[in-house]
Amino acid sequence: MGEVRGVLGQVVYQRDGKGTKVVRAPLHGGPVLREALGPEGFWARRRAGRAARRLARQGAARVLVPEDFPFWEELSRAGLRPVDPLPLLRSCAAPMALALLRRQGEDPLRAAVALRGSRAERDLVRAAEELCPRVRDLCLSVQTGGGELERYLHRQYGVALRPDWAGVQAAIRFDPRAEEAGQAVLSLFGPEADLAGLAVSVPGLERQKEGQWLPLLEILWETGRLERTDLEFT
Repeated sequence: MGEVRGVLGQVVYQRDGKGTKVVRAPLHGGPVLREALGPEGFWARRRAGRAARRLARQGAARVLVPEDFPFWEELSRAGLRPVDPLPLLRSCAAPMALALLRRQGEDPLRAAVALRGSRAERDLVRAAEELCPRVRDLCLSVQTGGGELERYLHRQYGVALRPDWAGVQAAIRFDPRAEEAGQAVLSLFGPEADLAGLAVSVPGLERQKEGQWLPLLEILWETGRLERTDLEFT
């Protein structure tokens, strides 16, 4: 479960939605402040600005919006920000790396995975702990704390880590300065994480037609309505 961060807002498209009021509505077992917005017409941008200010006055800090939402500038002016799915994705680095190996037809016990970052941060360490007993070779390229992490993994799992190299079957980058080499590379940083073509699904959870998917999963995870183990990567 992640850290819960304030009141959640939601903007939904509605053909006759003129943005007249904010309503408290359920979303997969939790509350949101919802505003209906007509996405078309000459005054759509102005309506989005008014809707954003109403959500902010009601206490919303982050907001879920439809895919390819064109009015983020108006929401930002009101102090609203998007839901960042990066904490959930980074926590799932190890299962995503294993999914990349499966996609390539690689047996993890015969494959090498590289973890690359500027420091031995929590998500990188967790990925190392989860991958160490499941892959043949784990390669670390970590500038700060990398040596200490190697010694810890050797004590815990009795393995000698391999130097990082360009031919690894899968690599996970936790920092934009990390090398991009590898047969398949995940980049888990910045506003747009690169999942190397992986799709994220949750059995039994229907994907909404217009709503953002990964930000929704982040919210469900933060609030304890979703576990990391519920996610499937294909």
